[in-house]
Amino acid sequence: MRLKDKIIILTGAASGIGRATAVLFAKEGAKLILSDINEMELNETYELIKKDGKNADILKVDVTKPDEVKEMIDSTMEKYGKIDVLINNSGVVRVGPIEDFLDFVSYFFVF
Repeated sequence: MRLKDKIIILTGAASGIGRATAVLFAKEGAKLILSDINEMELNETYELIKKDGKNADILKVDVTKPDEVKEMIDSTMEKYGKIDVLINNSGVVRVGPIEDFLDFVSYFFVF
């Protein structure tokens, strides 16, 4: 168990690569803090982990809101005292006219 007792925050954990990573890391013994904006699917990820006899903390977090990200980090530090791994897996989609995306840096800025 290479990840046993490692404190890992994983954003975008509700589906796809994030969900698969969460399930695998839980099997490896990591202490997971899973976040996503989609609370219903995040709960489904949690249930998959629980079904394997493992556990995780889950938090509804919108990574485009710095105060929510800060709260996730602060609560993790308060509970565990450290963060070993942080995986920023969240995707952000923005829709609008091309003129709104000319500032390349702001388009890719999440946090």
